[in-house]
Amino acid sequence: MNFIKNNFISIFIGTILISIIIYAKNKNSERNLYLNNNILFTVCETIGYDSPGRVTPSIEYIFYFEKSKFESEDFYDLDFSKVKKEDLKSYVGKKYFVKFSVEKPQYSEIYLDKPVPLDFVYKEGQTWKKIPVNYN
Repeated sequence: MNFIKNNFISIFIGTILISIIIYAKNKNSERNLYLNNNILFTVCETIGYDSPGRVTPSIEYIFYFEKSKFESEDFYDLDFSKVKKEDLKSYVGKKYFVKFSVEKPQYSEIYLDKPVPLDFVYKEGQTWKKIPVNYN
């Protein structure tokens, strides 16, 4: 009887884990679909970071589109496991360009390698079809 109970629990937990993985994969596919079609760029401000010490922590940021404020996070490709916590703080409060879906602005992607120049003039919530600064 104990064997059957343990097997049932294992199968139940396995089913839940597989369901979570499938859900996350579908959500990521949906996000990628939206971020490859009908996108715009705007300026965002970083407001925080999460999980220092992990390989890919998230960067938290806000941006405006059509007079609405969006708060988002992105798992950036920098290897933050090698970055000190003090260095991570240097990203907070800075402005960067962000790409987002026009249909679902909650799907967005920050460009930490594309900071907004201090002399760049824009209106909050202004959008562009491509990043308006040349980074060559």
